[in-house]
Amino acid sequence: MFVQVVTLAMLLVSSFYDLRERRIPDILTYGATVFGILYWLFLGNYAVLLYAASTFLVAYLLYRIGMWAGGDVKLFTAVAALNPHSVPLFGLSLPFPLALFIASVFVAFLLTFPWMLWRIMCSEQLRKNLMGAVPLLLRKSFVVASSVSVFGPIGLLFSLLPFPTDVFSALALFLWSPSVDVVLSALTLFLAGLFFRVLAMRTQVFRKVKKVEELEDGDVPADFVLDDGRVIPFSWRTAALAEIGRIKVRYSPLRAAGLYPEDIEWLKKKGVKEIAVRTTTPFVPFVTVAYILLLLANYFGA
Repeated sequence: MFVQVVTLAMLLVSSFYDLRERRIPDILTYGATVFGILYWLFLGNYAVLLYAASTFLVAYLLYRIGMWAGGDVKLFTAVAALNPHSVPLFGLSLPFPLALFIASVFVAFLLTFPWMLWRIMCSEQLRKNLMGAVPLLLRKSFVVASSVSVFGPIGLLFSLLPFPTDVFSALALFLWSPSVDVVLSALTLFLAGLFFRVLAMRTQVFRKVKKVEELEDGDVPADFVLDDGRVIPFSWRTAALAEIGRIKVRYSPLRAAGLYPEDIEWLKKKGVKEIAVRTTTPFVPFVTVAYILLLLANYFGA
């Protein structure tokens, strides 16, 4: 119980700094890591070395490919050093850092998705974009549900038919074999499609245009910045082209570490006047909530 209190205290203080300054003081994560390793070694639990080292290596790999920031690496390494054990999650026994990461993503989704949907509905342009996709989603959902109910997986081919042939075909199939399950399936597919459509718009929701002089250390560009200083609006097609080297990207919105002071100076030298940055919410508070939930689940499940 002692190390759980220490871990929770570290996460609470880290959340405070993440919310206020968008950074975590190294003294917290380094201190917690050293304390956790020494504490468990003193108790004869040498597995702490494996947990801390493996967590650091995986987290560092995520940092190198741009998915995590440096603070995330240090935070989860500290958590691993303080909690070198496995916990049950979804019927599986998982290393605690992995279980905490999965729970953190789940908590982040539950807390940010409604806010993201609200931001979309409050923006006239984003609302039009979302509502413009509704007719197509409804049509495709009904077509897939009707055709699959009669022909099975091969019925998916009906969704490839052009409008209005696909709708007439699906309607004929539904009238031939009417079923409440078809309606429920179509509604489920529609809601799932709408859900993923909202997620796909997150790069449009969480962005704010800043002048280069206003950029701060850690700001993450919302668009791609090429080697020649050109700014290319974000799209997954551009991301794919950058991944295969078709375009030379210097700064990517997929790099979680964000900009360093020397990067900001480079943008100034290239004559970039302003750039959109991501305005995502701090992640550490979600980790803290997830940690509390895991503790409660372990306590009441024991």
